[in-house]
Amino acid sequence: MKVLLGCVLFSLVSFSAFANPPLVDPNVWMLINESADGHSFSYFKKGSFAKDGNSRRVIVQTILDHSVTYQRISVSNQDCQNKYGKVVFSTLQDRFLFEADYLDRGSSTASFIGTAICSIGR
Repeated sequence: MKVLLGCVLFSLVSFSAFANPPLVDPNVWMLINESADGHSFSYFKKGSFAKDGNSRRVIVQTILDHSVTYQRISVSNQDCQNKYGKVVFSTLQDRFLFEADYLDRGSSTASFIGTAICSIGR
């Protein structure tokens, strides 16, 4: 009986964890993307945006199921001007992880993130 009750409670807790965005401090993080299935959430860190002569960068927190990762995401100023190009994903220590195609107002997650980064500081 205790095992059954534990399984039911775990199921309810797991379901509620995916029914709404995870609790994050809204003074620090801004929700920018949520997957259709409610298992993945991406947040910009407020105040982390930086722009120099070559690119625009921001820190992003991603929560996938119950795992949290942090990345620095950047788009070159030229790609922002062109409204297409690459979104570059790096560690917080600026080690390259991967890049993805970006198209302003496109349907992909990378396009959504690229459009948001490029819209800051226009």
